[in-house]
Amino acid sequence: MAFLWHGLSQTLIVAILLFIGTRKVDSRVCSGITEPEFLHVYNVWQFRGCTKIEGSIRVVQATFDGDVYYNRPGLHPDALWVFSEVREITGFLLVQGEHPHFRNLDCFRNLEIVHGRELSLTFASTVNIMVTSIESVDFSSLRNVSNGNVLIYANANLCYVRAANFDNIVQRADQKVIVKSNAPRRKCVLSYRTCSSRCERGLCWGRGIRNCVGNTEESNAIIDFSDNNFLSG
Repeated sequence: MAFLWHGLSQTLIVAILLFIGTRKVDSRVCSGITEPEFLHVYNVWQFRGCTKIEGSIRVVQATFDGDVYYNRPGLHPDALWVFSEVREITGFLLVQGEHPHFRNLDCFRNLEIVHGRELSLTFASTVNIMVTSIESVDFSSLRNVSNGNVLIYANANLCYVRAANFDNIVQRADQKVIVKSNAPRRKCVLSYRTCSSRCERGLCWGRGIRNCVGNTEESNAIIDFSDNNFLSG
């Protein structure tokens, strides 16, 4: 019975978040999540309509699994769409955790800048994506990581992204970009998860032309019929 209620509560929360996400909300600045706290089912709603996060975002395994000690049920990945209007994070973005339905970070598709005024303790990172189930990062709007390092590591299903994606995004010579131990190239090719042939230098954030690194807005309307990603649906 407890398991049934847990499943129903997740479904209800996701439905509510998706519903309110379709309503027009004025742009606003929101406070981030301070360590050791993390994103969970009871604080996720406060980010609805936020365009700027003053502080950091922490998505961890307990976000999806829940926290028995504090009696928090797990959060379904669909609820991450509350971040779909975020354009700026003053601290860091940390994403760690696996879930069968957690496959990309398209919820951050409008994110343009991560300042790194505070850094994750792991590798002094500003962008930290590690040990997740995602297949693509989908950071198609990201233009600036002002401070701190970038760590994208040990994501067994992650294709598309390489260290070179960040060449024009990190701002200083002392910033390090480590992208390693993600999905093997062969696995990505065999599953048709490679960049569009129209992407310059073969760099992209995810499937299709809209995710090309440095792609112009005008070219987003082009349909690439020769692209394996397009043909594979």
